[in-house]
Amino acid sequence: MPQDWNRINEGAALTAASLNTRFSATVGELNALEELTVAPYALHREHLPSTALATATATIGSATNHTYDSTSEPYPGYGLAASWKVINTNGSLGTGTALLATFSTAVDLADTARFGGILVLANVHFILMEDANAAPTILGVYNGSCMFALQYQISGTWYTLARTERYASAASTLAGTGQLAVFKDIPIRTYLVYADVQGKGNEQVQAIRMVVSLNKPAALAGPIRARLRQGNLTAIALRAGTL
Repeated sequence: MPQDWNRINEGAALTAASLNTRFSATVGELNALEELTVAPYALHREHLPSTALATATATIGSATNHTYDSTSEPYPGYGLAASWKVINTNGSLGTGTALLATFSTAVDLADTARFGGILVLANVHFILMEDANAAPTILGVYNGSCMFALQYQISGTWYTLARTERYASAASTLAGTGQLAVFKDIPIRTYLVYADVQGKGNEQVQAIRMVVSLNKPAALAGPIRARLRQGNLTAIALRAGTL
C-alpha cells in the first residue's frame, strides 16, 4: 500500500494541528484504496482466533483462617477421591466460598480436534499444622502432613488427579517452640488432557477444584489440624491443532 510520510525533524514541535494534518493524510490514502487492493478480512480485528476457548476462575480472598482436621478430612490414599474436602472459607463445614471453578459450558476433552487440554493454575496459603486437642500444640517433625490435590468433575462425579498431589509436613524447630512449615504458598500447576479423563463417561469436564486432607501417623494419638487462608484457581481450556 503506498503511503507518503515525511519524517519529523529532530527537535520539531508537535502540535494538534500538525498531527491532525498527518492523520488526515493517512485516512485519505486508506479511504482511496480500491476494494480489490486489500485481501478480504486483512484489516479485520481478529487475524488469529484466541487460543483460550473457555476459562473458569475461583478466589478465596478472606484473611480469616479456615481449618481442616484428620477426623473430618482423613487422607484416603494416593489418587483416591473420597474424604478430600474442597478448600472453602468455612473449612471442615464445607459451607463457605469454595476454591472451585465452573465452566459455563462443559469442556469436551474427547473433542481432541478442538480442545488440546485444560491448563490449571491453583494455589492456597498454608498457615500451619497443630495438634487438634483441646489445648492445641505445635506439631513436631513428621507428625503428619497436610495434603493437597486437584479434582475435576464429569457428570456430577469428582475425580482426583493423582499427579497433582502435594503436601506440607509438620516440622518444628529444634527447641520445639515453633513450626518451620508456616505461611507457605502451596502451588499446583498441571495440564488436563483427554488421556486423563478417558473412560470417565462423556469426558466433558464441568468444573475443577482444589482439595485438602490430613495424613496422620498411626502413632499419634489425637487428631491433627491445618489452617489455610487465601487461594486462587484458574482453568483455561486451550485450543488444539493449528490456527
